[in-house]
Amino acid sequence: MRGWVHHPQRSRATRSAQYVFVNGRPVHHAALRRAVEQGCAQLVPTGRFPAFAVFLDIAPALVDVNVHPRKLEVRLRDEGHLVGAVAGAVRRALLAAPLVRQVTATALPAGDGAGVAARGGLTSRSEAAPAGSLALAVHEGATAYLPEANPRLPPLRPLGQALLTYIVAEGPDGLYLVDQHAAHERVLFERLRGARMRGGVPCQLLAVPLPVDVSPADLDLVAGARDLLAALGYEVEPFGPRTALLRAVPALVPDGRYDDLLRRALAALAEEGEGEDLLDRLTIATACHAAVRAGDRLPHDAMGALLADLAATEDPFTCFHGRPTIVAIPRAQLERWFLRT
Repeated sequence: MRGWVHHPQRSRATRSAQYVFVNGRPVHHAALRRAVEQGCAQLVPTGRFPAFAVFLDIAPALVDVNVHPRKLEVRLRDEGHLVGAVAGAVRRALLAAPLVRQVTATALPAGDGAGVAARGGLTSRSEAAPAGSLALAVHEGATAYLPEANPRLPPLRPLGQALLTYIVAEGPDGLYLVDQHAAHERVLFERLRGARMRGGVPCQLLAVPLPVDVSPADLDLVAGARDLLAALGYEVEPFGPRTALLRAVPALVPDGRYDDLLRRALAALAEEGEGEDLLDRLTIATACHAAVRAGDRLPHDAMGALLADLAATEDPFTCFHGRPTIVAIPRAQLERWFLRT
């Protein structure tokens, strides 16, 4: 197998730029297309589609080309094995690539900025940010770069928060903006999934069990999915006709909001799916609720710790929804903005 998959930043609204070739022949094969998309899972935003061209060389005896009059469709023997191999190859290729999103357009304020842009060879965009839109809280702190735990992320030094939502960090080649919620989601998701695969997520018992009002359908889920919930660190049981009694939650969940956490977990379990799929949804729901949020003020050491934790993840570039966690502003772009080049 060989081919190309476009950078997730260039994902598309349709599947129009997806091409699969088998033994040199272009074919329509839904399972193979889905295999590539599966390999891109959590790297491409929800509702967007990767662009790719994939070439497969398969022993002719394993390919039936007499399915379509113009041979645009093929039937593959041992299709399940092949789909898994394709998805795995795509995933490995993407996880080995530097996927930090970069700022490529110049945004200047309206007014004199347009003239400056024209004189300096810059381009301006109509959706320029309003004056004062970047509220930067600068924190004095450590001057050393953080350890480089992931070779695909540069070492980063936190400078502060913008809009109480984005961590502003300095790297050796420019500035970086990190979405604190998306980054923390990624960190928590991988920690929960890792603990789950090692035998179970540690839980913390509540000092006082918490009664949570739920619907009768959710109460049925509590009764029927106690093992799944326990695997993620929840201890909960039915307690009356419309009440669930929450006794323990995953240890990494911050104090408070436990009733909302349980409702979100039950909503994830109510979706269609089974086995690992349901566990992944429950893991995602838990990580999403437990992560720091936009508007949370982070002390300097917490920003540094989050950047270090993000660098240690398998996929530091996106959250599990496919949204970017980090965007780079290269030094060259900064110099163009300030007309230094």
